[in-house]
Order: sequence, then C-alpha cells, then structure tokens
Amino acid sequence: EKALQEALKSLEIRPDYNQGLWGLGDAYLAMGNVDEAIAAHKKLAEKYPKWIFKLGITYARSGRESEAREMLDRLNKLRPDPFVALGQVMLNSALNNKGEAFKWLAFEPRHIWLPWVAVMDWGTNLHGDPRFDEFVKKLNLPGK
Repeated sequence: EKALQEALKSLEIRPDYNQGLWGLGDAYLAMGNVDEAIAAHKKLAEKYPKWIFKLGITYARSGRESEAREMLDRLNKLRPDPFVALGQVMLNSALNNKGEAFKWLAFEPRHIWLPWVAVMDWGTNLHGDPRFDEFVKKLNLPGK
C-alpha cells in the first residue's frame, strides 16, 4: 500500500516518470492486481520502448508466458546496449532462460544497475549457480 501511494505521488509530479510507472506496476502486482500492473507496465513500455522487459516480467510473473515471450521477441529486436542487456538478464531470468540470462550478464559495458541482481529479486533463480557466483566474485560484491 505504501509503495503504491509513493508511486502515485511520483506520477502526480511527473506522469511519465519511468521509475514511478515501474513502482506502480510492481506494487499492483504485489497486491495481486494483475490487470493494473500490466496497464502500468504497458504505459511504461509505450513511453520508453527499452523498458519492454518490465512488461514481459509482469506477464511472466502472472503466468502469461506466451505474452512474456512476445515481449522477449520485441526486446531481442532492440540494438544491444547496457540497458537492453540488463533487461535481457531480468526477463530471461523471469522466463527461467538461465543460459540466456547468463549470456547477457556478461555483456560489456555493464549497466550501473546490474550489480543489484545480486540482492534484488531480479534473478533469484540464478543464485546458487556457479556462473552467478563467478559474476558476483568478478564484481567484488558480497554474496548472499
């Protein structure tokens, strides 16, 4: 509820704020309001096409794998850069495409947010894999 309130406040200040739309969709999803989560993340992806991965993750987490894979297809058509690679890690992880997630985890240059994969829920299914342990070691991050 608090996250939802804060996301809505941020969107009052700036209606197209990418972090506000991300947080709004995540808050709705955590509350079980799947349709609202999808609507927020659709708006995010429409305004910021590289954020299509977030809509894909929302579809994946709500059991709509075919729609999630459609978002992955769209993501695959974007020119690779650090942000697209971050999205690839997150969406492939959500779809349990571990090999692809690890491929994108190695993309250089790395996005500044990528180290958060070690502590956020973006790639928890990657934890415990020796490739993940090596990633954390290379970044000199604390392990979980």
